[in-house]
Amino acid sequence: MSNQVGLRLERNGALDWLRAAAVSLVMLYHGNWAFKGLGIFAGLGWVGVDLFFVLSGLLVTQAWLRTPTWSAYLRRRAWRVIPAYYVTLLLGGCLVLLFSTGSHQVLRIYSREAAFGFIYLSSLLPNLLLGPIWSLSVEVHFWLMLPLLVAGITRFSRRHPLKTLGGLLCLPIFARVALLQYFPEAVGPWAFPDLAHLSGAFGEHIYTNTFAHMDAFLVGVWITVQGDSLKLRRPAVVASLVVGAVTLVLSVPFKTYAPRPLPLVLFQFTGLAIGFGMLTALCWTKGRAMVAPSVVCWLSERVYSLYLGQALFFFVLSPVIVGSRHVGIFAQLLILGAYIALSCAAGRLLYRWVEVPFRSGEILPSWWGKKKPLAGERGAGPGTPPKQEFQGQD
Repeated sequence: MSNQVGLRLERNGALDWLRAAAVSLVMLYHGNWAFKGLGIFAGLGWVGVDLFFVLSGLLVTQAWLRTPTWSAYLRRRAWRVIPAYYVTLLLGGCLVLLFSTGSHQVLRIYSREAAFGFIYLSSLLPNLLLGPIWSLSVEVHFWLMLPLLVAGITRFSRRHPLKTLGGLLCLPIFARVALLQYFPEAVGPWAFPDLAHLSGAFGEHIYTNTFAHMDAFLVGVWITVQGDSLKLRRPAVVASLVVGAVTLVLSVPFKTYAPRPLPLVLFQFTGLAIGFGMLTALCWTKGRAMVAPSVVCWLSERVYSLYLGQALFFFVLSPVIVGSRHVGIFAQLLILGAYIALSCAAGRLLYRWVEVPFRSGEILPSWWGKKKPLAGERGAGPGTPPKQEFQGQD
């Protein structure tokens, strides 16, 4: 499939800001996971994940549209993310053995979560030690459905783009209604009742389910399919941003797994998808000339490795290890700073020694053959513009 449809491919400083903001929110939330005090992060951490999903729908669709075949698309996706992901699971197991002090309970939990994570089914169960990796499972499920989604959205949005968008936003709401019938208490079948006192709740399957987050992905795909024909009229821009802002304000008081009013459960992610979708579209169309600072570009380019790096150290602050306890603000800030520093260091190493070599084809086996680098990848030649591809959860 050729990329006759879609937005132009070029570096965008505004999107670098969005990706850096998303990974920063997630890291702040997970660094505050087991403690009380910095409560605002508990309400904003999942917001960064939803922003990731919108960006992924936009930019991974670009990768699909410029890839000739489905097999080539999956091969590039696999070499890009799977090696670093499995290295993270392996290192996480080593750290669990080091810090668990022989606790069979902790080893049992990690073995279960790593087994589901190995086959990208972490979104089916609550994760206490590898909490952040559920969203990577959702991403992989989205990749597999992407060709059909792009074909369907392209066909129906040519004549009725707004009606198509409205229909796309309704589908995840119906999915959440169906999930409520199967998980009325939002507690998963793999929960450990004897550990319930450590975290209060074990899993909101409506939150971690792939279909419950499809509105964010679908909005990103719809924006990409519209391409340069996308018309950002002022009333639509204002209305979308207001909807997203109101949804955000209403949702912040609730922690990720806290009980929510039923209307908020059904429409929370849809409202955020509308707001983030418009924000992303504005950044893409209006921010092409923006140049982001070096620290923002650093975070944006390494956002996937940083996400894995903070997942690697997440279990150290998990309630299973440290318990749910109150600490002083100063001690909490020190712990948060150490967590972010370790996550950035691990992300930098994963990016340098795993993600970049596999992505560029430097260490692929000889029988596989070297893949042709895209613009901005190592080996693409001098003068090529950097590749504007989602380097986070893609």
